[in-house]
Amino acid sequence: MASSDFYAALPLLTDLTEITHAQNFVVVPADWFILISDIIGSTNAIAAGGYKDVNLIGACSIISILNIAKEIEIPFIFGG
Repeated sequence: MASSDFYAALPLLTDLTEITHAQNFVVVPADWFILISDIIGSTNAIAAGGYKDVNLIGACSIISILNIAKEIEIPFIFGG
């Protein structure tokens, strides 16, 4: 599986329990990275009414990576 289309070529799992089956695990290409971002103080910022600011910064971190990836389809998660 080519590195550039690795994510797009993964088989579709239609049942959430399938993520627990060993046969559905695939080795990630050696040139892939896992990126994690955290907005320091976000809990306090949200408590102080800065929910929109925290979400904007979180979305911007995803957008910056998608801009770097260009046409390569990559997974991401956005949560708080």
